[in-house]
Amino acid sequence: MRNILLLLIALLSTSNYAQTLNGPESIEWDAVNSRWLIGNKGNGTILSRSEAGILSNFVTGIPSGPYGIEILGNVLYACEGGFIRGYDLTSGNTVFTLKFERHLSKRPNL
Repeated sequence: MRNILLLLIALLSTSNYAQTLNGPESIEWDAVNSRWLIGNKGNGTILSRSEAGILSNFVTGIPSGPYGIEILGNVLYACEGGFIRGYDLTSGNTVFTLKFERHLSKRPNL
């Protein structure tokens, strides 16, 4: 019984940690859904902050970043390492991916 209680406490504390600010890098107002979206680079998430101040996960599992978020239409765009990804504002599903490739042979002359 004690092990189950310890496991439950560990799981609850982990889920709460995922919904805290940990290296916020950028913020964007979502006027349609009346919330702030926050790029949280410390744990690879984009958080949603309601008008009541409640934080919840909008996107999780971002391996690098996110850095710089921007809303255009119904899509939130975020830079994630060598990618720009777009997320649907309603569902959080990925709707756009652009991969940047670096070619040293095409480097501009400085």
